[in-house]
Amino acid sequence: WGKGLVYQVIIGEELSAASYAVAVTYGASAVLYAMPIVRFGTREQKEKFLKPIMKGEELGAIAITEPTGGSDAIGGMQTRAVKKGAYYVINGEKRFITNGSRANYILLYAVTNPDVKRHQGISAFIVPTDIEGFKAVKDYELLGRLGSVNSHLVFKDCKVPEDNLLGEENGGLKVLMEGLDSERTFTSSQYVGIARSAFEIATKYAAERVQFKRPIREFEGVSFKIADMYANIEAARLMVLRAARMIDSGLSATKEVAAAKFFSADMAVKVCLDAVQIAGGIGMTKEYPLERYLRDSKMGQIGAGTSEVLRYLVQREIYRKVVGG
Repeated sequence: WGKGLVYQVIIGEELSAASYAVAVTYGASAVLYAMPIVRFGTREQKEKFLKPIMKGEELGAIAITEPTGGSDAIGGMQTRAVKKGAYYVINGEKRFITNGSRANYILLYAVTNPDVKRHQGISAFIVPTDIEGFKAVKDYELLGRLGSVNSHLVFKDCKVPEDNLLGEENGGLKVLMEGLDSERTFTSSQYVGIARSAFEIATKYAAERVQFKRPIREFEGVSFKIADMYANIEAARLMVLRAARMIDSGLSATKEVAAAKFFSADMAVKVCLDAVQIAGGIGMTKEYPLERYLRDSKMGQIGAGTSEVLRYLVQREIYRKVVGG
């Protein structure tokens, strides 16, 4: 992690260009789980819970989403962590957790003070999955990223040592929000990778496919699509790199991150749809990977913040500067 988020988004694009499932599995562990520990972890926590992840010996995951909270993850959080002596006893459920049933450690967010506003009363914990009371009850079958694991997790009277608290008690929002910006930036790079692969297949197909005695790339209905695909992929990549560089520089980047996320996700869906359209009938078959890219790209408009929620965040940040609120 010493090379920063810019380094990670380059990895994210390249992995996703080959396999979104591999990129998601890597990112959930090496970025989403690891980044907050790099930022907020003690020396002992980094040695015990981070080093094995960075060496590729073990796998991490992050658990925020619950059955009662998706876009409103904080307000809908019901998982509780109650301090009892030298332990926190955790009870609750988390769902749609990447790497959930395969992870060795889970960075979990839970309510530690239910008597204050929710954002003031959550904490972050590093939870080993070999702990008594933890169970992965289900792996979901998703629309896309079929090679990765996405799980429903249950925590029943799980005793977690107080030394596993990441950051301060009731200070979990700060840990979560800093990690969320990194997560969204990294996931944005994945959609650039998916779109890039779909674009490469479409351009090659358009050059080779002959209709009406001409390569179909010579028809404006196809060639203009190719030009737009290229421009939008390049724009998304630059937005992602800018957001990553801002985070690496310690700058506030909430607006830039949110914009990069919804733009790259929406862009990937459009590029993949156009790629399927260019390929025609063969593009709808499993003989071509375009149908996989299209399914994978759709995941980006929902996971790690829906495109609608992210647009709200962008306009909110804009008007904070324009009208002060």
